[in-house]
Amino acid sequence: MLAVYVLNVCDVGYCTNAPFSKGEIINYDVEKFKLKIGEATLAFDGAVEVQGKQALKISFTARGFKFLDEEEIYVDARTFYPVLIKRNLSMFGVEERITEFYDSQKGKVRVVKIAKGETTEQVIENGPQFDNIYGFIYRQRQLGRFGRDQMINLHLPTRDLQFKFVEQDKISVADQEFDAIYMRSTPRKYEIWFDSSVKRIPLKINGTLGLANMSMVLKTP
Repeated sequence: MLAVYVLNVCDVGYCTNAPFSKGEIINYDVEKFKLKIGEATLAFDGAVEVQGKQALKISFTARGFKFLDEEEIYVDARTFYPVLIKRNLSMFGVEERITEFYDSQKGKVRVVKIAKGETTEQVIENGPQFDNIYGFIYRQRQLGRFGRDQMINLHLPTRDLQFKFVEQDKISVADQEFDAIYMRSTPRKYEIWFDSSVKRIPLKINGTLGLANMSMVLKTP
């Protein structure tokens, strides 16, 4: 059984000057070709202890017609690199439960998958410390570094990416106009528009959902 204990939120390093706090929930419409097909939430649940390690919990849920993606993402409290990820997926009636155990010292992740009544296990071990896209988003919000010449390497379990600042411009979401910082990955898988205010809320996110051409767009309160 996975041991998870609640910690005081300011016992860990992230809380100093963080633009987000425990209980923050960001609501999105899920769109495909600019048509709403579902809804999603991204929540910061605060500090926990996972198997003897201090961590922060991020919860992500997306649901719509014939799809469900529920994720519990536990990240290191200071680096925002993943420690443990639990996923519950359902796509067109195909259900999977996936648990990913990260070993940052050895640079490997053990993936346990339950699908169609069978359990399989895979160990991915291919170099430096693994990252996670939502851990990256909260790390960027915490750091607030969006330099024009900045290149950020992401080593994901299945691919390597580089994120870069593209431009700062206006974006209209949730019936409002925001000044936004646009970042894009190479290869072009992910695109993120951050609010340029002190909260640095991700206003729009492309590429994180499993189906092609799907966007998460900040929902009108």
